[in-house]
Amino acid sequence: RKEYEKNGFPSIHLTISVSIIAMTYLFFPKYRKTMKYVSPIYIILVGYSRMYLNCHTLIQVIAGTVVGILGGKLMYHLFN
Repeated sequence: RKEYEKNGFPSIHLTISVSIIAMTYLFFPKYRKTMKYVSPIYIILVGYSRMYLNCHTLIQVIAGTVVGILGGKLMYHLFN
């Protein structure tokens, strides 16, 4: 339990990164093919770095990814 009190839940680094990736993918269809290949590598590297530095746990990283995807989709539906 103390593990989650020490670090932010979800990982804000991943939330912001994934939401920017999601919005780029949705708002700019021209770059979708490139984003399909580059995005997973980038997300894995950011998530791994957060866990490697003991800043977040796997659950926090997964939650940050999910919140980022949902936030990107929400922005797309609000502004498109």
